Amino acid sequence: METRIIGIFDSQQEVINEIKKYEAQGIDRSKFSVLAKDEGKTDYLTEKMDIDEQQPANEGAFGVLGGFFAGIGGGIAVPGMAIPGTGPLIAAGPFASALVGNNEDLRNMFLSMGNEELADRYIEELDAGKIILFLDE
Repeated sequence: METRIIGIFDSQQEVINEIKKYEAQGIDRSKFSVLAKDEGKTDYLTEKMDIDEQQPANEGAFGVLGGFFAGIGGGIAVPGMAIPGTGPLIAAGPFASALVGNNEDLRNMFLSMGNEELADRYIEELDAGKIILFLDE
């Protein structure tokens, strides 16, 4: 299974609209994950998308990459996961449980999905308050 970035969004409603587009094509919402710095954004998304279960992850374990972002997909939210230089991150969805390790996990995750320039851009977007939407394929 491969996880890819679907897009970077300014608002929760934009993320919901994007997920609905994919659902109309037959893709199950449990395949989606989100990453954001603002816990309110991920809380809203998990609530709006009828997610039943949220469990806090260890803030020091900035590795939520494996079941990465179970909130939208049903499972884990990572409230206040701190990353030096970027601040806290919130992960929700099936991708959330995959991030396990140290503060290099986020950068390494993004590097595995593209090049160094893109990895830096994704981190900057998170720092600017954006929401990143992922899809497990």
